[in-house]
Amino acid sequence: MKNIKEVLYRSFPFIWELLFIILSYCAKKQLLFINFAFFFGLIIYFHKEFSMKDFADSLRNIKGFWLPLFLTLVAVCLMYELKGFMVNDLFWNMSQGNLGISYKSSSNFQMFIYYLTVMIVVPVAEALFYRKYLIIFTKKYLMILTGIASMVLLALVHAHALPAALEYVVMALPILVVYMFTKNMYVSLVVHLGFCIYTNGQDLIYDLARLWTR
Repeated sequence: MKNIKEVLYRSFPFIWELLFIILSYCAKKQLLFINFAFFFGLIIYFHKEFSMKDFADSLRNIKGFWLPLFLTLVAVCLMYELKGFMVNDLFWNMSQGNLGISYKSSSNFQMFIYYLTVMIVVPVAEALFYRKYLIIFTKKYLMILTGIASMVLLALVHAHALPAALEYVVMALPILVVYMFTKNMYVSLVVHLGFCIYTNGQDLIYDLARLWTR
């Protein structure tokens, strides 16, 4: 009985993702809240894996933290700007299949959930599950195989078709590589947070200004 409970407990993140994928097809109108629930659920499940002490210690390491962080952030932003040439043009005649979330501009609550999800909840959840939990460093081949598996599972969460899945892989690959290189979850996490600011910061400022001037 104890072994069964242990198997079920360890299987939860994968069952949770399967449920999310099913709901993302069946309840598209509620995708904003489904996304939040899925990624926030992962944070709750893996919350013990996040250490503020380790995070603070990492921030003091200029060579081992800030240098790879800066280089990776530049690489991710470049990938983002070039993804149209690398992926979209290749599959110009196919449905892109982006699993994007949006909110009603008239709903302050939906706007709050949206920015909380895309700028904080998603980066933290992905660092905890898809990198720290999934990727194994005991053997080089295991690191590569689990790294590929993590990218596949992430693509399934973010896309409903091959073009969008490849687009996500192109942008996320530098984050995966820096995690494998540094073995430091917090480097990849801060890179992701910085990338979210790069892609969503301008919209956030605009929406806050719109609320302020109402």
